[in-house]
Amino acid sequence: NNPALLAQLQNMPGHAGTVTPNVPPPGIAEGDPEFKDQWWVEAIRAKEAWEHATGEGVVIADCDAGYYITESDIQSNLMMEYAFDAADADNPTKVDDGGFVSHGTSVTAIMAGVMNEQGTNGIAYNARVIPLQNYNYDDSLDDLGKEEATAKCILKAIEIGMADIIV
Repeated sequence: NNPALLAQLQNMPGHAGTVTPNVPPPGIAEGDPEFKDQWWVEAIRAKEAWEHATGEGVVIADCDAGYYITESDIQSNLMMEYAFDAADADNPTKVDDGGFVSHGTSVTAIMAGVMNEQGTNGIAYNARVIPLQNYNYDDSLDDLGKEEATAKCILKAIEIGMADIIV
């Protein structure tokens, strides 16, 4: 709600229309009971960013170690129809196995956790995420080494062709 900033945005070349802040409804921004303890929200000034952008219309392809796909913080923002495990040829669409699924889950929650009063509010809480598992950290699952699987994961994100951002 900074009038000078809004005026500056409206005068930028190529801008059409009025800038309207995307302020979350009261109470939603503190959806996680431990929100006040999430130091990173203040450190990166997420609340200020939420006034201008929510991630709406953005697709992030995340190449990570797997995901708890039923986690309420991320489930509705995951694009499971594009799920791909680059290292496991036997189960190429299973992205919820391996040794570190908590890592992909946490990263996705920080990037695009649903703002639903139940858990972590993501930086871009309306963004959609393509879950790509680059490595399982499990010799019984991984058919490729980590570097080769990561390269394959990035190529898959490019092949899908929907990602605005590849992490």
